[in-house]
Amino acid sequence: EISGITFFPKPLSQKEEKIELEKLKNALRSDRSPFGLAGLIILYSGIRGFELESLTFDWMQGTFTVKNAKLKKSQKVNPLNLYRTVPIFPGLWLLRERIENEEWVIPPRILSNNFKVLFETCTVKDLRHTFTTKAREAGIDNELVNRWTGHMPGPNQTANTYTHFSMDF
Repeated sequence: EISGITFFPKPLSQKEEKIELEKLKNALRSDRSPFGLAGLIILYSGIRGFELESLTFDWMQGTFTVKNAKLKKSQKVNPLNLYRTVPIFPGLWLLRERIENEEWVIPPRILSNNFKVLFETCTVKDLRHTFTTKAREAGIDNELVNRWTGHMPGPNQTANTYTHFSMDF
């Protein structure tokens, strides 16, 4: 259980945000259940919780591939839209041994419901939002973050919904 973690109810200073994020990462790392590892994977990949089941890693190529879970009918007709391949980010490289040797694939509803119980102040969606925010704060182009997270090109969805810049940014 994580107590005292605040997720963007108000803008945080960079220092406050860093402290909160470290609390979350430590809690996820110390949770040796599949939920802790699944949470870390989502945090360091930006995938949706319900995309976890389709996630595969190609460590030799340095990429992971995931089936796009949210496509409009018009997008589904193009086979290139069905999956996205994304670079393996540093946080995931650090988890490689655990990813290869531990259970982390959890059905979406079980993941979501149990995550709320185990980590009271954080949802699976918060992990994805945190990934997006950190990528944008690091200066990564919005268009590229859109691709990584499975959004269609354009400024609106990722920039307006998923990015929560800290007060100091």
